[in-house]
Amino acid sequence: MVSLMVVEVRLFGALRRFGDAGIVRVDVPENGSVREIRDLVKQELSRAFPGEFKGELVDKAALASEDRVMRSEEKIGAGRMLALLPPVCGG
Repeated sequence: MVSLMVVEVRLFGALRRFGDAGIVRVDVPENGSVREIRDLVKQELSRAFPGEFKGELVDKAALASEDRVMRSEEKIGAGRMLALLPPVCGG
């Protein structure tokens, strides 16, 4: 049996309106990867906002820990607060 942990992901930019107070919570297998968390966030937001949420924005967003941007293959430990940072432009 796989143990699950709850991971809170803060949403910023265009994604913020899809979360409860800018946060989405997903159940992730222990030591789940950034890629798994990204997929679970897309599933949860697609379920909660059918026809309105577009997963491409999550695909292009960076997932960051408290101190750095994380790579897709990195594993996440329990108790981490993550942030999903959509791409921005400016000059």
